[in-house]
Amino acid sequence: MKKVPYIILILNFIIVSIVFFLPHKEKRTFDDVNTVYNDRFDVLQFGAYEQDGDETNGQEPVEWLVLDEKDDKVLVISKDTIVCISYNNVSERITWEKSILRLYLNNIFYSYHLNDAERGMIVPCVLVNNTINEFGHPNGADTIDRIFILSIDEYNKYFENNEERISAGNNYTSTLGLHISSTLPIADIPIENGTYYWARNVGYHESDTACVNWDGKVNAYGYDCKSDGMGVRPCMWLKKEALKWRKK
Repeated sequence: MKKVPYIILILNFIIVSIVFFLPHKEKRTFDDVNTVYNDRFDVLQFGAYEQDGDETNGQEPVEWLVLDEKDDKVLVISKDTIVCISYNNVSERITWEKSILRLYLNNIFYSYHLNDAERGMIVPCVLVNNTINEFGHPNGADTIDRIFILSIDEYNKYFENNEERISAGNNYTSTLGLHISSTLPIADIPIENGTYYWARNVGYHESDTACVNWDGKVNAYGYDCKSDGMGVRPCMWLKKEALKWRKK
């Protein structure tokens, strides 16, 4: 049998020792992710949605980032990815106007996760969707919505970089199958618990919908509109007096 040279054994020992004693990064919790990157945004707290995974103790308050102030209203987006739902229930050519997600946000979310006072703060808005995406597909008709999600252009407008777009999930959405970076083999940067969430644009195929990836990169190609494991960050325009709900 051929003997292994001593120098090779010594080198192997040194390499194993270095790897073993390298400092290990502490794994972030769900709550850590957005607080790292979104310190520049005011945070409001209102509405309620199951988040801790314990449905016996009721729903938890939702935190919202203030993205914009215009005249007498403010634009907010959920701080975390609080909803896990497909963009549509059928894989087909789909735009925001006809999507199941739009129906869910403006009916179920609006009715069951906001109280009367909170619903009274919402300012319905016109969403400009009547554009052609980079693959030549129409993004659909303009709509009037109370609750919505941002488009690719809006994600780029309101967040300065990829890191600001990173959004954590929570214990509840993880049980629903929300794709989280720490569970995926493609994770190659030290970010834990970043999620995939939808954008309001048609993707590469007309049955695809654009999204933001777990690392905050905008993905114009997107995924099939019926894909499981995709998240949602609801948005809405509110009367400016809603700033009284700033988190203390």
